[in-house]
Amino acid sequence: MRRNRLFVLALWILSLVGISISGGPVTYGFFYAVTLIPIISLINIAAVVSQYRIHQTLEGKYFTSNEPIPFNFTLQNETFFTFPSLRLKFYTTFSTVNDFDDTKEFEILPDTGIKKRTTLVCKYRGVYEVGYKQLEVRDCFHLFCIKIKNPETLKVNIRPKLFDLDSLKTLSISKLSKASSYNFSEYPDVLTREYQEGDSPKLINWKQSARQQKLMVRSMIGDIQQSVSIILGSQRDSMDNKVFLPLENKLLEIALALTNHCLKKSTPVNIFYKQDELHSYFVQDSISFQSFYDELSIMQFSTGYQNDDTIYLLSENPALFNSKLVIFILPKWTVADQVLMEKLQKYNIGTKAYIVCDSQSDYTQIPQSQIDLTLLTSGAKLEEEL
Repeated sequence: MRRNRLFVLALWILSLVGISISGGPVTYGFFYAVTLIPIISLINIAAVVSQYRIHQTLEGKYFTSNEPIPFNFTLQNETFFTFPSLRLKFYTTFSTVNDFDDTKEFEILPDTGIKKRTTLVCKYRGVYEVGYKQLEVRDCFHLFCIKIKNPETLKVNIRPKLFDLDSLKTLSISKLSKASSYNFSEYPDVLTREYQEGDSPKLINWKQSARQQKLMVRSMIGDIQQSVSIILGSQRDSMDNKVFLPLENKLLEIALALTNHCLKKSTPVNIFYKQDELHSYFVQDSISFQSFYDELSIMQFSTGYQNDDTIYLLSENPALFNSKLVIFILPKWTVADQVLMEKLQKYNIGTKAYIVCDSQSDYTQIPQSQIDLTLLTSGAKLEEEL
């Protein structure tokens, strides 16, 4: 394009020199013709910009990350003149339009157009723009280019992908969740009820009994005693969506995959995460799992949801200390996490931690004997690494 402009400028200077030296109808005609070229180019671009029509749609109601979404795209020329050179640009940071080359230039004849039925793949969970981003319009002489941003962008709400894993390389639910049902003598404020005739003396909570001035026993409700607890971090440390979208997507994928795996092992799961307040979600069957999936799909991450605050709220939580296994799924590991894990281990509760980060060097100094830690990057393939 720059070469074309230099070429036209050279012709215009040459024509100007010609009329200065000799004049005449041929020389003046050449001068006027060259002078009109950029004017015609601008008129051509203005006409295309005012007449082009673009339409794009996605088929479906719910969209999942890394799953193909039917995508329909139409670029139409309804005029009597040709669109000489158009180039389409798509959002590519978080999504990909399959079978469409956005480096290719199109010439569209009158009453014709481009109709494309293909698929679009969104990489991460979240709300962001996809599809057609910008149209580049060039004139017939390739002297100028105008870039027009899409005034009506296509925004989608993508849900995290659910991985159905038959087995886990990094965790054995049955092996790590064999804490004794009666090893609760020092538990802080576990779920209790009033003593009834026939209850085992081993279940008496002397601390609560002293407070209530009557015998209190630890609740042995099966679902509570046999559940696995998951602590899911909701802290956001970066405001750059190129950083936080991949990381948060992976945290949610891990939580969903582990919950689904536990249910396949007939083990209910209690999930804890921070929003405006501490949330907990008890998943015990396919119906509650679907509700949990919907809830997790709209879960918010924030710089205000500090992980230490979540750990503090959980440090005396009865449901957590009635778990047989506690799994940490976090964007980073802190001293507060370490203290809670050691407290859980003191009561013979199995523990496991998954940290999603792209700077794994920060965790090389953690003694593996103190923490069962698995580091995963935001681009990790769970079916291979989990």
